[in-house]
Amino acid sequence: FGQSGGGRDVNLLLTSPRTEGLFAAVAIHSAPLGAAEAEPLRERARALAEEVGCSESTERLTCLRGMDPHRLVGAEASRPLGLASGAFLPIVDGHVVVDQPRARFAAAQVQNVPVLLGTMAAEYSHRWPNVTPASYPTWARAFLRPAQVQPALEHYALDRFDSAAEAFATLMSDRNVTCPHRSYARTMAGAGYDVWLYRFDQTLPPGVRLGFGPYHTSDLVYLFQHLDRPALEGTEDDRATQAWMMRLWTRFAGAGDAGLPGELDWAPFEAATEPSLRIEAQPRM
Repeated sequence: FGQSGGGRDVNLLLTSPRTEGLFAAVAIHSAPLGAAEAEPLRERARALAEEVGCSESTERLTCLRGMDPHRLVGAEASRPLGLASGAFLPIVDGHVVVDQPRARFAAAQVQNVPVLLGTMAAEYSHRWPNVTPASYPTWARAFLRPAQVQPALEHYALDRFDSAAEAFATLMSDRNVTCPHRSYARTMAGAGYDVWLYRFDQTLPPGVRLGFGPYHTSDLVYLFQHLDRPALEGTEDDRATQAWMMRLWTRFAGAGDAGLPGELDWAPFEAATEPSLRIEAQPRM
């Protein structure tokens, strides 16, 4: 099981030929679903090594391992995202990661184990609070290709949302996380793999949440059963959600099957109907 970057790592390991037989079931939460191509990243890694004074190829690895991590993350070659930048991403190396994970699934080259795959209802609801109606088109142009801008502004029109910040966060959540996961489920199911799709819909209590909805990582508060803590001011709905999540994930880990017999029917994903479970105080398809 992994969430975000951890989910990416789980996905890459699951699709590696070197892990055959090591997985019984997998849960992937809100993850980047691919790997970086090797050569551009090798060039960036070389630039990083030279920038921090580790330019001799024979000693480069030893030098980098002994480097102050703050210097590595703060280097120009690591910007703008530090450890999330291209200099530190997993790559298609031909050894552990032999191809893009989606290509491996599409070619039925991945071990067939059950997979839970899901996202948050509002992944980026805690980001970009300063987007205004006037600046909304500018923000869209900054992140989208030119041909995508106008269709996106029409589909995510301001009159559908309470604020421009919510409109833009929803647009970006769908673009970067929700739609790629649904597409990935189509690829997996189309190649004969067992995958169950979900969307996490429960919002943290107002006193502790960020943004307007269920945002990236907030599902972990429920999965790890933190809503019983007085400081988090969990409601009855919050505690019901965390109870459902614990039961569903525990059964999946033990039985390799989603849902709870006699209580909750969670249909596996298939292309014709694309079923997805909404996880909240009373889960529903």
